Amino acid sequence: MKIEATLDDKGHLQFARPLKLRHTRVRVLVTLPDDEIEEGEEEAATSEPEPHIPYNGPEAASDFIDELQSIQAPIRDVLQSAENTSLSKDEMRELRDQAWEEKHRG
Repeated sequence: MKIEATLDDKGHLQFARPLKLRHTRVRVLVTLPDDEIEEGEEEAATSEPEPHIPYNGPEAASDFIDELQSIQAPIRDVLQSAENTSLSKDEMRELRDQAWEEKHRG
């Protein structure tokens, strides 16, 4: 389908008439007048576009989650270890007082 649109200063396309698209992201081919392209930009405009990376479904999501969990595992182990205990109210108050002293008295 061919439709006229205007490219605004933020890079958004403003269609001449409203469209209801089936998907939120749609690949388009844009034809720009040569006199609207700054010199030196033609080379970048004619280079190969980045390939579209399709969504690979639940397998890709599962791989991502596995990778994320493997990254988080060492941190989780430290947080759940016996050495990582909560401070008492007195210890917290003392640390807060020390931080205040360092901040305000150097």
